[in-house]
Amino acid sequence: MEEYIARLHHRLEVLKLCVSLCKVSTDDAYFVKNARAKLVDASEHQRRIDELLKQYEEVKEREAKILTDLEVRLQLAECQKSFVEGLGEPKSQPSGVATQGSSLAAGDKPCRQQVTAGSKHVTNLIAPLSEEEFSSVPKYMKGRFTLAAINKLVDGFNKAIASKYQLLALPKSRLKDASGSVSPPTRCRRPPRRRGSASWSTPT
Repeated sequence: MEEYIARLHHRLEVLKLCVSLCKVSTDDAYFVKNARAKLVDASEHQRRIDELLKQYEEVKEREAKILTDLEVRLQLAECQKSFVEGLGEPKSQPSGVATQGSSLAAGDKPCRQQVTAGSKHVTNLIAPLSEEEFSSVPKYMKGRFTLAAINKLVDGFNKAIASKYQLLALPKSRLKDASGSVSPPTRCRRPPRRRGSASWSTPT
């Protein structure tokens, strides 16, 4: 009888140990599940952070392109402004000099100036582009133009402006002589009608 009771006590102890082990395993499973959920949340937050970082880099690239485009447009606008002022006041040299000084104070690249022969007028010409300036221009603005083609256009434009001011510098007497030397247009005359030829008559 005592042996039977001892066996029962031993079985009871074994059952208690099994119950304690089951409790520990249940708690561990809860902790593991909670840790997995936190890892999933952390990976989701990391993915959102990566997306926001990528968007930030794209915005920075766009801002850099916009700033480069703005600098190029400002330089072109300054050259156009000085050119228009030169056309509006062809005889005022001090105003052209003041315009150049203001553009230099603003930090922009000044346009070339050329003094036309026979006059004191200073012609504001467009300076040719350098390789650095051409490389900083965005691709959508370049199109199919190359640096040589653009500089060729600039050279032709400068020559046309210089020739215009050379014509304006000529005295009026020479211009009148040149305009008076043009022969007047000849009028077409009908050939004389020969005798015996059929005359034109209107039908009745």
